[in-house]
Amino acid sequence: MRTSASVVAGGLLTVDGADALLQVEAGTRLRLLQGGIVDAPAAGSRIELSAGTQVALLSGSAVSSGVRFVDGSTVPQLSGSGASLTVNTPGELLLGGVVSAGVGMHLQTREQLRIDNHSVMAIGKASSASISSSDGAVNCRKLLRFMPRLCR
Repeated sequence: MRTSASVVAGGLLTVDGADALLQVEAGTRLRLLQGGIVDAPAAGSRIELSAGTQVALLSGSAVSSGVRFVDGSTVPQLSGSGASLTVNTPGELLLGGVVSAGVGMHLQTREQLRIDNHSVMAIGKASSASISSSDGAVNCRKLLRFMPRLCR
């Protein structure tokens, strides 16, 4: 999905099948509201989210690539090997919901990364994770309690 303006989603965006790509590219802002879910559970699946000014994954939203939360668990379980998640914006990146990926998670912003105190970030059986932003040291301190492997 590609737009020249904003994308605001409060429902389910999903793809299924091996090597599936779910791509959302907003010209300005991308906001995933409470109850909004972006899901790509299969092997080799990729989620790519980007926006020109802001990506906001609000509290109560969920983005999952290659993982499933089984029976109400808060611990992700690998459902698709080789799955990855990329979130990219030159502007602000707000993580307030659940963000998880089976193998790789890449968060990129040139401005500010904000993490809501209620957010839960996890990488199920992850092999790689990266973050790129203008205030990387501050971000790493915030991320340590959610993703300790990211900041070693």
